[in-house]
Amino acid sequence: MTTSELYDRLNTVNSSRENRLKHASFILKNPELTPKLLEIVFKVEDKNSCKAAWVLEIMCNQSAGFKAKTKHIINKIKVS
Repeated sequence: MTTSELYDRLNTVNSSRENRLKHASFILKNPELTPKLLEIVFKVEDKNSCKAAWVLEIMCNQSAGFKAKTKHIINKIKVS
């Protein structure tokens, strides 16, 4: 999945926990998308930044080892 396709998927995220859980589960099943999600989270001027952060929040709650597994990725992200 490209960043553009992930961005399109984030357009369907809404504030319901069920919806955010569905998208978080998708990212957890496709961990190669995590760096792309994090890049969108840190594009704070982007309208989908909040949606990406909602998904990330659920991912962190769902996977106890998520932070430890992705610490090296998070450290590489440049805030824009």
